[in-house]
Formats: sequence, C-alpha cells, structure tokens
Amino acid sequence: MSSAEEGWAAPNHQYALARQLNDGVRAFMWDVHEELGEVLLCHSFCFFGSRPLQEALEELREFMDAHPGEVITLIFESYVSGDALVSTFQDSGLGS
Repeated sequence: MSSAEEGWAAPNHQYALARQLNDGVRAFMWDVHEELGEVLLCHSFCFFGSRPLQEALEELREFMDAHPGEVITLIFESYVSGDALVSTFQDSGLGS
C-alpha cells in the first residue's frame, strides 16, 4: 500500500495500487488506522504517509467492476473497530 509513486516515506513498493493491479498483483496487506475520525491506510505511523481507506476501496471496486473474473485477497492489520471497517466498505460500494 505504501508506494514511492505516491510519495510515501520509506515505501514498500515502487508503484501505486492501480499499477500493481494492472501488473497482476492480487493480494494486498493493508495497515488500517483511524486518525481524526477518518479510516486511513498508513504504514506503521500515519506520519510517514496515509491514504483514505475508502478511496483505495473505491479504486479496487472500479478495477473489480472492469475485471469481474478476478479474485483479490485483502489482509488487514487493523487498528480500527470492526464497525469502522464495515462502514468504510459500505461507503465505498463494496459492502453488502
């Protein structure tokens, strides 16, 4: 989730989510934190970079809509409540 392309400090990856998906990556480990009431993807600490989880999920949904036969695995290291995660999934259009 942390990429040099998006300007994260000490990134784990060169490219952002869209490029990784287009390159064939189908499993992601995302660290989820809450800061000032917003659910964010952060790499250990949000100081090093962050992205709203909802935005990333919307990007993922758009990819899945365009590629309905693909299977994507998300592994969460979560520091937020289950309710916050469910709400964010629903707001992104990926909830049931």
